[in-house]
Amino acid sequence: MSSDPLMISTMLLLLMTMGFAILYFRRLKRVQREYREAKSVLGNIVLDFNKQIELEEDKISAVANKTKNLSLLSKGIIKQIKVHDNQLANLNIRIEKNSGIELRELERFKKVDKKMEDLAKIQEEITQRIAGFKKVETKVSVLPKKEIGAVIPLKKETVLSPLTKTELMVLETLAIDGEKTAPEIMKSIELSREHTSRLMKKLYENGYLERNTQKIPYTYRLKKEMINILK
Repeated sequence: MSSDPLMISTMLLLLMTMGFAILYFRRLKRVQREYREAKSVLGNIVLDFNKQIELEEDKISAVANKTKNLSLLSKGIIKQIKVHDNQLANLNIRIEKNSGIELRELERFKKVDKKMEDLAKIQEEITQRIAGFKKVETKVSVLPKKEIGAVIPLKKETVLSPLTKTELMVLETLAIDGEKTAPEIMKSIELSREHTSRLMKKLYENGYLERNTQKIPYTYRLKKEMINILK
């Protein structure tokens, strides 16, 4: 009878131990399940984080490439700026040289302007003198003109021998018809206008004819000596 309470207590203790073991086992499974769930969530978080890191790395790489390109571009711009600086320096040197040339050219232009002014004054003086000459010429032209006699006096023994047949015909025509113009004589001798003009000028200059310059065209007539000789 004394062993029954011991067995009962032992059974109760065993039952309690088994109950605790079952509870512990259940809690352990729940913890394991929660751990797996937490691990899965953490894995997803890690994956997302890794993806974010990769995206950021790509962005950083792109920014690095852009920075590198900008650096190369800035170097090129710096080189161009240096080239432009050199060109500006050369241009400044040329401008300084040209400024000296411009001063010399300006002095030359001033001298030329002075010469032009002097020439203008001379031209004005010449114009005034020409105007004065024209006034004198006008006064002279108003005076009555006299008939001009023969240039060379005639000699009876050598009057007719130098003349051609045409020239003798002109003298005979003037002796018969009297004073005539060159166009009128041209019709009589049937020569060209230029030939007739040269012939009449020759006869006048050789002293055979007198010329009246008060009429236009000029009229020609025989000298008195020639009229007597031809008679």
